[in-house]
Amino acid sequence: MSETWTMRLGEERPVKLPVLAPPAEWRADVSGMQSAVRVRRMWASDPYPDDDQDEDGSSSEQPSMVFMIRGAAPGLEAVVRFVASGGSSPDPREIRISVTR
Repeated sequence: MSETWTMRLGEERPVKLPVLAPPAEWRADVSGMQSAVRVRRMWASDPYPDDDQDEDGSSSEQPSMVFMIRGAAPGLEAVVRFVASGGSSPDPREIRISVTR
């Protein structure tokens, strides 16, 4: 899956990926102008139990692995590719990012 984002300098956006069964895990590979963005692995999120439950008590949202991308250098472009390593591997997710002021 490929996406294109335009981000402002200092803007942060989360990227949510499906949680993988161990030993598999996500990694972020940055290409192009690597100084354009900063990528941080944050946490595996759990949906809020009260907010996301259906009437039968089940949650409609699945847990996600969260990465945070920050626009770090204006006028530059980078490609962030999220790839699963180990175990069963879902398709990679690629985001082309342009950073503006």
